[in-house]
Amino acid sequence: MIAPTKCDERGLILRGIDDRMADMKNKVKVDKWKRVFFIAVLVLGCLGVLATVVALPVSTSITLGTVFPAMVGVIFIAYGWVKLKRKRKLIPYKWLRVVVTVIVCLGVALFVVIEGIIITYANIPPPDEDVNYCIVLGAGIFPDGRMSLSLKIRLDNAVEYLEEHEDVICIVSGGQGDTEPVAEAYAMRDYLISQGIAQSRILTEANSFSTHDNMTLSALVMKEYDADLEKTAVIVTNDFHIFRSLAVAKNRGITGYGLPCVTPLLVKVTSYMREFLTIVNTFLFQMN
Repeated sequence: MIAPTKCDERGLILRGIDDRMADMKNKVKVDKWKRVFFIAVLVLGCLGVLATVVALPVSTSITLGTVFPAMVGVIFIAYGWVKLKRKRKLIPYKWLRVVVTVIVCLGVALFVVIEGIIITYANIPPPDEDVNYCIVLGAGIFPDGRMSLSLKIRLDNAVEYLEEHEDVICIVSGGQGDTEPVAEAYAMRDYLISQGIAQSRILTEANSFSTHDNMTLSALVMKEYDADLEKTAVIVTNDFHIFRSLAVAKNRGITGYGLPCVTPLLVKVTSYMREFLTIVNTFLFQMN
């Protein structure tokens, strides 16, 4: 066996140094991309808070849906800030980190899938099918009696549809919230009349407080109006709300077709994020 020379030993030492230098460079690169990721998390968190801030002045009431983006944003900001300032792991036990990671990944995957479905339905074209009814869903009234922009947009779209389909009966659906001076259905009816829609074509449903109520009670209104008339309806609501509205309508025996209305920009983010929570709640607890 040939003993290693000093030159060989020096080479081994140099290679060891090179390997350690390469490892350090790789670690620096990884740390750099981690830092970029956590900064991105901070930015997303700030955008979530901003979405709630800009939506509050144009919202008729403060709900979980309104503040949900801010809640998520605060969590993102806290997580990103802590990870940038602390080198230690937030969760000391590896098995718990694995569990939390799996839960977060499943939650993100569910969010992406549902939002994808919402966006798909939000972009469906206006229906070509002949229907017997046009259901306009309520969307909030300010304490001073002004309609929310979302509600006005829905009604304007309904007017256009009803003018083009003169045999269709309109059902305006919406109850009276704690801060609303009148039931949404009555304000909606009055607006439609002011736009030239005959009162004889408008049926009111003024006791609903959810999409489930809207469809359940609208089905009863249809039955009372003409039990033999097929329950087919165009459902007029904001684009983000089309998927859930059609699903609930089908569940309540109504053959529905969506007429998506543009969601005001200031409440677009909060509306789409809130809809994710509402869809989960609807399919878990309200469908039967």
